[in-house]
Amino acid sequence: MIWEGLDTVVKNLNAEISKIENGSLAGLLRATVIVRRSIDSETPMVPVDTGNLRSSWFVVSSKGNIEKGGSARFVDRPKNILEQLRTDHSTIIRSSITNAKGIIPKVIFGFSAFYAEYVHEAIGTNFKRPGSGAKYLEAAIKSNAMKILDMVRQEAAVRK
Repeated sequence: MIWEGLDTVVKNLNAEISKIENGSLAGLLRATVIVRRSIDSETPMVPVDTGNLRSSWFVVSSKGNIEKGGSARFVDRPKNILEQLRTDHSTIIRSSITNAKGIIPKVIFGFSAFYAEYVHEAIGTNFKRPGSGAKYLEAAIKSNAMKILDMVRQEAAVRK
């Protein structure tokens, strides 16, 4: 028995699936922009002292590429702290690239500063930046959940 046209059908199907996957990844990447903007514009915002935490933001996709975060600019700290920030940033990005790779569209994003988790969870702390506070990343994701889902849906829709 000869399967005539099956290769064409499979090729066309794979092309349509690729559009969905690429759209899903594009939607996820665009969603990280929504989160990042929210972190800097909606209360609670990311706390800023020297800007190092804010500069440690990164986004890595399942395609393995660094969308943002390859060259964070850390400033105004003793040399050993600056070196730790730079080293941790590179290490986290490399690890994230490894963890993000795969056939399923995926993004990994966040802050690489070694103290990011502590600051994020520091409920009750009075930060210098007006409007900033603990749980800034969590709040940005929660408050934009519908926008994020809509963005992924829009981008994942198959386009002709």
